[in-house]
Amino acid sequence: MRQKWRLLVPAIALLLSLFPLTSAEAAVTAGASCKKSGQIIVVKGTQFKCVKKGKKLTWSKFTQSTKATPTPTPSATPVPTPSASPSATANPLKRPDVPSQALVVQTLLDEVWKRDVKSKTKYKVVIEPARANSVWAKEQSELIDLSLEFLAKLGFEIKTESTIYIGWGFDWLNNYVPRNSWCYNATWSGGGSCGEGILFLNLKHTADWIRSGDIEVPFPTPVVRFVATSVTTHELAHQAQRDFSESNEKTVSFYPSWIREGSPELLKIAVYAKYYGLTYTEVRDLYLYHGAMFTGCGNAKLMELLMSDNDERRCNSVGGFLASEHLVAATNNVQSTFTFASSKIAGQGPKFDQERKGISNETYRSVMQEVFNLEIDKWHPTVESYLEKWAP
Repeated sequence: MRQKWRLLVPAIALLLSLFPLTSAEAAVTAGASCKKSGQIIVVKGTQFKCVKKGKKLTWSKFTQSTKATPTPTPSATPVPTPSASPSATANPLKRPDVPSQALVVQTLLDEVWKRDVKSKTKYKVVIEPARANSVWAKEQSELIDLSLEFLAKLGFEIKTESTIYIGWGFDWLNNYVPRNSWCYNATWSGGGSCGEGILFLNLKHTADWIRSGDIEVPFPTPVVRFVATSVTTHELAHQAQRDFSESNEKTVSFYPSWIREGSPELLKIAVYAKYYGLTYTEVRDLYLYHGAMFTGCGNAKLMELLMSDNDERRCNSVGGFLASEHLVAATNNVQSTFTFASSKIAGQGPKFDQERKGISNETYRSVMQEVFNLEIDKWHPTVESYLEKWAP
């Protein structure tokens, strides 16, 4: 799931000594030397495996099998975890209508996808050797490429050279995520952005959720597929938020929580829709009304969603998504998912709450007026009515 209290400054000296973040194109090519037999990485959509040839270890292009291991159909009962997960079975709450704001967003996204912009982000994907043939990992890798392309088209390309570790639990992942970050031993999480270009995806979280044990199986429902794979885009969006906010001499915690979590939700719907040939509104419907998201946020108040400590109903995600959707429609610009951090206000603004990692009400009010020309006393009631009508 999307656990995201990741406002951290990790110390990664040991990690860098093991996996230096050098240009993926320069460091990994067929025939180049490597250090760990069986290691698999993905560079710009091409998979390489470290293999022994004679006495040397070298990178070799590698194609994973796409055939899933035959297994019995798993139970769809969710696994109890410290953080609640949505149901793996469909829970139809589908509404017959679609708000005009969602249709505006869909039109704007269609225009973004038409832009002739390619990603220049330097990154690599490291897959746990024991899961070299993982179909789940392969799908995540493909979504990484598409997510980076979308962020580039949107104008918020990730500048930090990044490494995404895809593994089956933290016995392996703990070797690579920063020890002093929230990511270390985050067994309750399906993925995360740890800071300084380190991200992880925990495939075991999905297996535990659908109770398939240590076996990878075909996703049993569209809801499971969406929840399991869309986390990739969400976490990459957080890295893009970090890069953009830092380019404006701020930190990612300058974003109010409803934007920081809600906007990546909107962006993951957009990328997932593109990958599977669906429309934004179709995936939005899956997200909101078929059990892929938490319920009960219709009475959420945006002023209660400014801080990074998570609302107990997870309304900074689903409520934040609907508020972000409304914001994009109101400004007629998908870039509004990021531009809050373009404010000219100095640093984090006055009265920044260091303990709760959130901006003050005063700063929030000022920036909404400055960047979006929105008076929150007028705009908030409109958005909260929107949540009341459309939240699951």
